[in-house]
Amino acid sequence: MAVAVAAGDGRAPHLVAALGDRVAALVTAPGHGQRAYTSPYYARPRPPARSLGHRGAETALAAACAVLAGWEGAYRSRTPLPAETTALYTDPGGWVTEQLQALLDTVDRDTVAELVDLAHDSGSLDTFHRLAGDPPAGSRGTGGIGTGIGTAAPTFVPHWADGDLVLGANPWTDATLLDVKTVLSLRDEARTIRWCHQLLAYAWLDTRDHHRIRRVGLYLARHGALMVWNLDDLAATLGGLDVDDHAGLLRLRREFGDLARRVIAAEGADQRWATIPGD
Repeated sequence: MAVAVAAGDGRAPHLVAALGDRVAALVTAPGHGQRAYTSPYYARPRPPARSLGHRGAETALAAACAVLAGWEGAYRSRTPLPAETTALYTDPGGWVTEQLQALLDTVDRDTVAELVDLAHDSGSLDTFHRLAGDPPAGSRGTGGIGTGIGTAAPTFVPHWADGDLVLGANPWTDATLLDVKTVLSLRDEARTIRWCHQLLAYAWLDTRDHHRIRRVGLYLARHGALMVWNLDDLAATLGGLDVDDHAGLLRLRREFGDLARRVIAAEGADQRWATIPGD
């Protein structure tokens, strides 16, 4: 999905600078890049269940997610899975525990563990939990929003626009839309600004306010760096408006909606998903 919002007035680069400062602060912090573990992920103590934030559980979960991401990537790119992975599906006897464990063994668990440690040590995992409203351990979302802390891979327009993660445990609190990136650096300023445009576009495509997105953010997984912005602040910055210019922001959103519907229709998706109620 690639829909431009507004070019703005040149203020957008400060978003990149702020994110770059966050990365620099983390990279220069004591202990950055040093492994904080000595045993395999499965040997780590298993703490009491919680929605998010414990290293052992998160590393095991991340390994499973890496397997799922491989499947999704193969589906989206129409490329075959690695031979060692495909071989696990040839047994007609069906899935057993050993086969499922073998799938996790195809993942570089040291790398996964290091990414989880970065998220933990930087405080990002705790921030994710706070952004979700600090749901109690074992909680489940209501109203179809999701379970635990929010919704993974939210769909804004079927077969056209899917996000990474919405943090929000229930339908009556404000939520945060996050996009996860695995880049090594932010040298490509134009690319980073495009990410911000995409976040804004996804949030605005939630035309019925199903997720109650009021904040958006970028998480740089290789650095454990998280930046979150108020949605209206980001829209005003990218659109070259004052954040108090509510009429201007509404006009900008309606102009985006008109453009998005045309592009969605041209690309064969359902443009009704981008229709603001009342329009």
